[in-house]
Amino acid sequence: KRIDHLKGILSIGFKLKYCRERIMFREIEKRVRVPVVSFCDIPISEASGNMSKYGPYGIGLTEEWAIREGLTPVIYLQQHSFLADSLLKSLNSMVDFVSKPFFESLEKSKNEGVPPWEAILNTLKGGLLKPTNDDPLMNALDILRYTKNYVGELVRANGEHVPQYYFADEREWRYAL
Repeated sequence: KRIDHLKGILSIGFKLKYCRERIMFREIEKRVRVPVVSFCDIPISEASGNMSKYGPYGIGLTEEWAIREGLTPVIYLQQHSFLADSLLKSLNSMVDFVSKPFFESLEKSKNEGVPPWEAILNTLKGGLLKPTNDDPLMNALDILRYTKNYVGELVRANGEHVPQYYFADEREWRYAL
């Protein structure tokens, strides 16, 4: 919103910022914080609506640049859809699958008389929940970094609430870590 922000981008480059997301799956809410840089796929000639929300400055980039830099469009999820149901079931299954050995290890330690705090520490030291590049839970959670509801309540940092905000109108692309 300020000229010094634009100057910072031009001199330093884009910086990741944690974005708070509230994703609704039917009536179930999941909140995540995602380190992202967000862009919109709106031609500069049509950007006045976005600029009225986010500030009077904009930088025009090409889609080719976005693709080369690893950006991808956000997946807009309709909260009452079969896709929302499938994604939530998949995430819950992965959490259950990955956490089962952790809880089994805790139970075993408890049966051996190990104090709970020590059992947790030993289980974590054992690497049972250490994420890897092939970790199915981390791969499933990765999808959430690129997911937003199609429409929903928008709560701005200044406290403003918009009950029926069409997030899809932003045509967001993301770079996320």
